[in-house]
Amino acid sequence: MTVTHNSNESIIGRAEIDDVDAILSIPMTDPNEVEHVVKNNADTIFTWDYTLSRPPLRKLYEKAKAGQWNGSTDLDWSIDVDVEKTIAQDQALLGTGLDPNMYIGSPVEKWGDKEWLQFGIEGRNWMLSQFLHGEQGALICTAKIVETVPWYDAKLYASTQVMDEARHVEVFARYLQEKLGGEYQVNAHLRMLLDDIVSDSRWDMTYLGMQIMVEGLALAAFGFMHQLTQEPLLKQLLRYVMSDEARHVAFGVLSLKEVYDQMSDAEIKDRQEFAFEAAVRMRDRFMQQEVWNRMGVNTKDILPLVIHDPHPAGVPEHVVQQDRAQLQEAGSARPQRQVAAPQVRGLGRHRRRIPQVRDRLGHAVTRTGRVSDWSPAQYRKFAEERAQPIHDLLALVEPGRIGRAVDLGCGPGELTVVVADRTGASDIVGVDNSPAMLASAAEHIRAGVSFASGDLGVWTSKGDHDLVFANASLHWTADHPAVLARWTAALAQ
Repeated sequence: MTVTHNSNESIIGRAEIDDVDAILSIPMTDPNEVEHVVKNNADTIFTWDYTLSRPPLRKLYEKAKAGQWNGSTDLDWSIDVDVEKTIAQDQALLGTGLDPNMYIGSPVEKWGDKEWLQFGIEGRNWMLSQFLHGEQGALICTAKIVETVPWYDAKLYASTQVMDEARHVEVFARYLQEKLGGEYQVNAHLRMLLDDIVSDSRWDMTYLGMQIMVEGLALAAFGFMHQLTQEPLLKQLLRYVMSDEARHVAFGVLSLKEVYDQMSDAEIKDRQEFAFEAAVRMRDRFMQQEVWNRMGVNTKDILPLVIHDPHPAGVPEHVVQQDRAQLQEAGSARPQRQVAAPQVRGLGRHRRRIPQVRDRLGHAVTRTGRVSDWSPAQYRKFAEERAQPIHDLLALVEPGRIGRAVDLGCGPGELTVVVADRTGASDIVGVDNSPAMLASAAEHIRAGVSFASGDLGVWTSKGDHDLVFANASLHWTADHPAVLARWTAALAQ
């Protein structure tokens, strides 16, 4: 079967991905706009089949019911947030997030500590604001999934996610308004992506756009910010949100696996091009045009440099890699067909901030076969062998004295629960960089046990952990002395 592929122009409205003039031609959202209307073209579907036909989705549904929390009472809103101190600490740890050598001769070359601190403050407000707007998008899209998905089990689970997303909108809005003095308007490129997801009539496109692309990237970004910040209220807020988001991504992966297995080449091509568009929109969003504008920098002067900076502000590499493996896991059902769109094959020559979608789409939505993400099923084949060192290590830990703990390289989560139970840890986070593992670990979320995306090689925390636990994971990192020094520094004195 011959499949005709569309051009960049027809997919994203410009021939070249890095065309700065075309990117800037999208007008920024009016900060005074309070209402935005999008036409929803989808049909509402009733199903009269109430049988339990998808047990994994029903299991997620049960976990979601047990995992509800109250943003008004479970978060300590009395905490005073010193945003200048928080950003100064973060910048001392990781710098400004930009490569200064890229900006010689630019308007920011002569910025001093004061300007960079303000840039960091504005950037934090902007990032949390986009989280807020994205969560409202997720709220609307998940409500749409309840209406449009034809499966009973999926409708039940999606209904719990509607409540989750409402809670996320509530807590991000409150944090921005009470602690940071207000929010930024929605980024124009994020708004365009949300518009496309909402207006598409096909229910699986809502899954692909929101559950995989937007939620997958959000989970990684939340994990990075949770890992980075020392501000206790934000850290607590992100922990609660991440416990929900892991389930949300698992929902998308489980659902799309089944759908993609039944699609034609032409249908798969459409999903490729949609994911390509989403990746470009998210890359464009991270240029933070609104922040540069507020800092008094002409975006036409700075964006040509930002677009080629290999270290985009606040966006580490493992964050932009997250969606890649989500799509690999969702689309790996049938390996026999290759219908990769030219945009997918050519993305490798563009900047890494288009979230690594050449492999992500070429291997995933196209079902071309081998995926690079970890397989929870394969991992569990050697469960006993993996568990034995855990017990040996835990024998060295004195129980009853562990408050906060982290399990670095948690895999599918079963052994994180073992660590929690054996040590009596009141709060443990399992950290892994595999979306497939984190999706599997979602079923183990409970009070005091959560999971987050993170890179073990750069993981750090400032002296606030009672236990840093790692089983058979250190060898996956480089520069062991530096990694061990960071892990040791995370321990409370």
